[in-house]
Amino acid sequence: MVLLAIACFAAAVVLAVMAFKPRKTWWVTTAWAYRRPEAAEPSDTRYALSALGYGLSALVLAGMGVYVFVEARSWERAEERRDECEEILDEIADVFTDVDHLEPVRARADELGVRIEVEPMWEGAPSSMDRVNVMQGDDLLGSFGQFPRRECALLDG
Repeated sequence: MVLLAIACFAAAVVLAVMAFKPRKTWWVTTAWAYRRPEAAEPSDTRYALSALGYGLSALVLAGMGVYVFVEARSWERAEERRDECEEILDEIADVFTDVDHLEPVRARADELGVRIEVEPMWEGAPSSMDRVNVMQGDDLLGSFGQFPRRECALLDG
């Protein structure tokens, strides 16, 4: 994604140069196709419109480059957060046996800077059916329960 952003910026620079030099651009890119290029040279209005088009295209490409670069950083942060989440859940999983024996889990969670919340599956359900949620701030990092299932949300940084 970063390479795409760099390509957008490079293309924007080329288009900006073309916007400031529309006459030179025509002579380099199009004049060679005519036997007498002086006779086929565009009007000043055509050059002005070409410069406007090149300039707008440069702005759009520069904006796309910024957007792609910001999105790439966002994905990297989300991936780092997901990896951190997986590490925390692995640590908790090492001490988790069942919902009736949560003291070692709570102790390990305190060491890792997360908190444990016990959530009943439904009102009046036996405690063996409870879900143990691992929370960091307001974010749910993952949960454990009766079944050996663990979830880790892909969190936005």
